[in-house]
Amino acid sequence: MANNNNNIIFTPFLPPKKKPDRDSEWRKLKDKSRNRINIGEAFTRWRDLKEEKSMPTDAEVALFLLDRLAAPPPQAAAPTPSPEDIIVNIDCLLQLFQRCEQCRRESVIQTQGDRTCLSVTQHCQSCNHLRTWASNVSSVQTHRGNGEEPQNTQVAEMQVALPSEDTDGALPSEDTDGALELTGSLQMEVTVDQPPRPGGSGTSLVREKKEGNKGAEENKKVTEVVLDSETDSAQSQEENGLSSQENEGGEERKGKSLGVWPFATEEEYQVTAAILKRFGEGIGKDLHQKLLQRGRTHRNWLEEWWLDAAYLELRYPSQLNVNFGGPAPYLEHCWPPTEGVQLQRNSISMWHTLQYWDLLRTERLDPHKNGNVVLDMDQFRMLFCTCKVPGVTKDTIINYFKTESEGPCPSHVVVMCKGRFFSFDAVCDGHILTPPELLRQLTYVKQCCEGEPAGDGVAALTSEERTRWVKAREYLIGIDPANKTLLETIQSSLFVVSLDDAKPYATAENYTPVSLEVLIGDPTIHWGDKSYNSIADGTFGSNCDGSETVRPMPLPEELVFTVDDRVRSDIAHAKQQYFETTQDLQVVCYAFTSFGKAAIKQRKLHPDTFIQLALQLAYYRQHGRSGSCYETAMTRRFYHGRTETMRPCTLEAQNWCRIMLNPVASAEAKRKALLLAFNKHNKLMAEAQNGKGFDRHLLGLYLIAKEEGLPMPDLFTDPLYSKRIVASCSAWKSSPETDAETLFQNLVTSLHEMLHLATTAQL
Repeated sequence: MANNNNNIIFTPFLPPKKKPDRDSEWRKLKDKSRNRINIGEAFTRWRDLKEEKSMPTDAEVALFLLDRLAAPPPQAAAPTPSPEDIIVNIDCLLQLFQRCEQCRRESVIQTQGDRTCLSVTQHCQSCNHLRTWASNVSSVQTHRGNGEEPQNTQVAEMQVALPSEDTDGALPSEDTDGALELTGSLQMEVTVDQPPRPGGSGTSLVREKKEGNKGAEENKKVTEVVLDSETDSAQSQEENGLSSQENEGGEERKGKSLGVWPFATEEEYQVTAAILKRFGEGIGKDLHQKLLQRGRTHRNWLEEWWLDAAYLELRYPSQLNVNFGGPAPYLEHCWPPTEGVQLQRNSISMWHTLQYWDLLRTERLDPHKNGNVVLDMDQFRMLFCTCKVPGVTKDTIINYFKTESEGPCPSHVVVMCKGRFFSFDAVCDGHILTPPELLRQLTYVKQCCEGEPAGDGVAALTSEERTRWVKAREYLIGIDPANKTLLETIQSSLFVVSLDDAKPYATAENYTPVSLEVLIGDPTIHWGDKSYNSIADGTFGSNCDGSETVRPMPLPEELVFTVDDRVRSDIAHAKQQYFETTQDLQVVCYAFTSFGKAAIKQRKLHPDTFIQLALQLAYYRQHGRSGSCYETAMTRRFYHGRTETMRPCTLEAQNWCRIMLNPVASAEAKRKALLLAFNKHNKLMAEAQNGKGFDRHLLGLYLIAKEEGLPMPDLFTDPLYSKRIVASCSAWKSSPETDAETLFQNLVTSLHEMLHLATTAQL
């Protein structure tokens, strides 16, 4: 550790100690790669570098980065450091300030100074926490926000512990003992399956703009949403998630990008076109510049907004409106579902789920790819040990998951049966329980509940409207502090297993009864806020084979809440509201077995587009008009990317539906219209997947206006614009216009017609 007389020199690159032996370094990297989890920004940069440099193998990328580390470009007028000087990588230093130490949200970072005197100011816009660090003073001033006085903390040494949440996938050196020295331990670690984080929030090693003056001029002309060259060098357009909405080509092209024209009358068209023009020439420009500014200070400008707007701020019940569910694999070809094997089947399902958790926990999960494109894996951290907690105006998500390198992680499972809760550890002596051991634990839970009165059913409260649920939760905690501990046990569990007594009958062709039970089953055994619920219905009964050897381990512990009359009343109200809503929902879940994606691919058509257009035709056949709907486009090729919206109901799809239902239309006319609809759909999907969709961009403009208290632009209150938000594929028994059974039959007809049309076209 350096003494107080040393100079501190801040540099974008760490000076090499010696040029590494390329072959030996590569062998070391290959060995290390076997134990890396593929989560974080590093993989996006690794992939982009590989594409940018046209490097076919990971080995070439790793060696290229080693060369960059070994021979950094010379720094102009840079003082030659002495052996006693402390050399600090600025990018690595800024990693320590990327997330707020209070709420863990991304913060705005500002730096001042030069190579020998640097200060960093971190401001969290979520909780208003302010922290200032300076290299030339002996204390750090930490502002707690909300008017509190700054607190001085003495800094004895230049040694900083790097929080695991700030690594963005980059792992610390293996030879450190918890604390990392700025002189070397914060260097990037180059591995194959866990590529380096070369740029942090500053300089990027993998983004090099190739456009000359001509390219820059074209970008400026087309978008006003593409970052300029200075910003692009720090955070690229794609990494920030900023869409590239094309504004040239007239107002009609602008309007089509909203996905509303298939539903517009001539009068509505004229009104919305005028609103669009005013928006594009006026407030829209200002809002977009504010959005660009946000993109310069957030690695993903949309991430927090989307989570809040799409999920956490919603006040209606999550069970039917947010959560999704469906049947698990039945294995009917080798293990048909019968009475008496519910627990055996569920123990095997649990064991496989736990094996997947272990892959994440031990950082051995291979990265997902779309072709040769490596996808962001950050969302996998939220699969286990994650729960949503209700709030008065906005919910929060609590994630307890940690990899082995990050520290201890909860390993218990919660089992719910007849309104009661049980918990047991899924790991014994460092090893995951075997299927027979899991079976013993589940059997104990089942036996405890057989012939006994049902529990209070506290889980039903999670099906309530969110504000009512948070009030009931606060009261539940208030009557007994032990209830809070029980809630945290459920929240931090790996996942929840529901043992259901219902016996829905299902076949290989009809999964409707099972789907209904999963979606609208007993609310007292579904914890609606948990990231993952495994539901074992009573079709499989309960039986136990005790012949297998199991290790001695604690039996499941029952979690008993303290309740009173008010809590029981809240539970009864939640159940009543739940059942009134679920009784109106119509669900069909059939297996289409006439043909599959192989037959579609033989016709040189994309299976996803095929299904989406078949849905459009089925809806048009049933209702005589197009339906407003959307398809999710995956954006995981970007940093913390999730989804973009793609609008399948295009003018081309609408025109094709009309021609298909025209009895005098020729097969050739139908075929041409189909190809036009296919091409348009594929084009829009490719744009959305590549960060050039328009829905999330418009959402950003709306939210930036709302966040800054600006008057809401007319565009966002336009009735035609609002039409595009309505989903038209839900079926309710009380609605005379919706019939899921009829829609499925029309879908089957559409699928066969499309395949026939594609087949005759080939002939």
